[in-house]
Amino acid sequence: MKKLQILTTMLFLSVILNAQTLPFAMVGAEWHYDYYIEGPVTAYMKIHAEKDTIINGKNCSMMIRSAKSYCHLTNKYSDEYIIDTNYMAKELDKVLLLRGDTFYTIYDFSLDIGDSLIIPASVYSEELDSTGCFHVLNKGDTLINGKSFRYIDVYSKWPALYIEDEGYHWGYNGIILEDIGPLKSDLFPNQQVYSFPPGYNNGAKIRCYSDSSFAMQLVTCDSILSIQDYSDSKPISIYPNPAKNEINIVLQKNEDFNISIFDISGKIISNTYESTGETGIVSIDISDLVSSIYIIEAKGKNIYRAKFVKK
Repeated sequence: MKKLQILTTMLFLSVILNAQTLPFAMVGAEWHYDYYIEGPVTAYMKIHAEKDTIINGKNCSMMIRSAKSYCHLTNKYSDEYIIDTNYMAKELDKVLLLRGDTFYTIYDFSLDIGDSLIIPASVYSEELDSTGCFHVLNKGDTLINGKSFRYIDVYSKWPALYIEDEGYHWGYNGIILEDIGPLKSDLFPNQQVYSFPPGYNNGAKIRCYSDSSFAMQLVTCDSILSIQDYSDSKPISIYPNPAKNEINIVLQKNEDFNISIFDISGKIISNTYESTGETGIVSIDISDLVSSIYIIEAKGKNIYRAKFVKK
């Protein structure tokens, strides 16, 4: 009788622990990423949540990463082809990625500002000693198309291949959204070189995300139809950031700009026409915006884009 009680208790605990681990994404969810241009070739990548499965007792998502490319010399598209398959799960505040027989934590939304997450070398590659790390600069909640997401804003001193004072080879910079992942790279911390085109590695910005109940679009969600978007944009300086009532944008002097603010789903919030004058600085009133993450775009002779946080 006592053995039966012990077995029943162990089975109950196993069920409870397994129930805490969920597939990372809805079946059918898709991530589309920014273009990469190398010489005459433009490449495009997406990730698709193919199905739910159980590995090592954990409920997880089977995630297929695929690619397509376009050659401007021949005006031909390649067939879409699979790069790799990954398995991801979420466990309370953590996002897990399977490498070998082990699930590793790659994001943790319970981290506080100032905390760091060290990701073992085996997540990156079984052949290289490439431990990764990122530090949390900011965290909070943001509303996208009526749905609230937690986010962490992280920093890794990337793109240095080796951070001598920290001993880490890679990491992330920028916003990581709950259930969606990084906005500046794909989901998997795996900087292996792919075959489309030569020299391509992950680091492409997300273009859009969709599942059966939610969609987020930063720029057009096509394959390879409009080649510009982020590829021809330049960085922009904004201060203060985060800001409560007003932001200042540093641009070229004596130039006219069409300035637009988008929410993180890609919806345009405001649009103004401004001249920078001798200072090169444009001030924008953001007091009416709700607290969230926004993208600002300034179109003049060049296109400038950056994100800012409204307190």
